[in-house]
Amino acid sequence: MADDFRGDVELENFRYYLKAAAPERELVRLDLTHPVFGSFYAVDLKDLKPPYGDWKPEFWGMSDEHGRLQLIANYNNDLGEFWQWVDQGEMPFHPAARSVMLGINYVIYAMTH
Repeated sequence: MADDFRGDVELENFRYYLKAAAPERELVRLDLTHPVFGSFYAVDLKDLKPPYGDWKPEFWGMSDEHGRLQLIANYNNDLGEFWQWVDQGEMPFHPAARSVMLGINYVIYAMTH
């Protein structure tokens, strides 16, 4: 999982280095219907907002030759920020809880695919 990066320059840098590491793979934007988003929890991703700024979160992924997601990138978002502050009451509860559910979905997907 790649987390906490935003803006076109950071996305292009990320793509560049991934291409150098895995030239046979492509980083593609994930549709919200991808199985990773519902592998355990049915997480409502409408109106998803990052913990900072006015960015529009996107999800990018890289899959293996069998179509199994190997990498997910939380672009224009920072799930780790929500995870860090969820138990300290410094983030609104619903978005923080949603980020934890999303992380659990990532783990369940990785363990079952």
